[in-house]
Amino acid sequence: MLLKFDVKFHMLLIDCRPQILNRFDHAFSKPRFLDSHVQRIEMGWDETKQKAQGRLDLLVKTKAAWEGYAEGLEQIASEFEKADDEIKKVKKRFHLQSALEDLEKRQKIFNDTKNVIETMYKEIQNNYDIMTMTLPDDKKDFVKKEVKAITEKLECVAKFEEKVKKIEDFVTNLKDFDGGLKNIDKWMQDADTQLKDIKEASDKMTPEDRVSFTMELQEDVAAKVKIVKEMVAKEGGLLPQGKNTGRGKRHQCCHNAKPSASRRPPSASVRPFQRFHLQS
Repeated sequence: MLLKFDVKFHMLLIDCRPQILNRFDHAFSKPRFLDSHVQRIEMGWDETKQKAQGRLDLLVKTKAAWEGYAEGLEQIASEFEKADDEIKKVKKRFHLQSALEDLEKRQKIFNDTKNVIETMYKEIQNNYDIMTMTLPDDKKDFVKKEVKAITEKLECVAKFEEKVKKIEDFVTNLKDFDGGLKNIDKWMQDADTQLKDIKEASDKMTPEDRVSFTMELQEDVAAKVKIVKEMVAKEGGLLPQGKNTGRGKRHQCCHNAKPSASRRPPSASVRPFQRFHLQS
């Protein structure tokens, strides 16, 4: 009986404990007129803490920016030197296959160089912006001059691009010139065959057919003579010229193999047509 009473009493205490504690806290709590002061102190403390943390973060970023800036200046100066060396290596190559391979190589080097330098320059600019946030105005001029000097050196990227572009145009023209030579080669072979057919099979042709085939071949020769003259003019701007540079050697600049038989002087059967059109 006593045990049951003790259990009920403790259960009652547990149920009433929150009310008792609330009354106890209320009896010994701070005066209400201090609440506003406490809130202002807490808000001021939080604000001060945030400002101090922000200032600390800025100092850490500034320190990292100075270190990155100094390192970036050294690295980009080295990349400028590499770019200057690579610019000197960009040259015309008159062997078509070598020119194509070298062009591909120069294009890759240029793109890689451009990406590296532009990335470094962007990092230097970002570091400069962070550094100048805490740097006094009278100290900014020196850093500005350094950044300006780096900006002026970026012209080497434009110079590199311009030189590679000229080689691209040259290789395109060289490729077209090589294609023109091959077309002339093929035409000379076909012209020899046609003229041979006219001469050897003339007895099997009617006079009208013989005259028609001959006139067609003459017209074709006239058209090709004009093309050859244009190619000779292009050759002067593409390939090396000089006393020690033979015509055969200049043609070999575009080809791996020796000139084919069709690239040698035309046969006697074609020469009458050439003389006819060159004299006319």
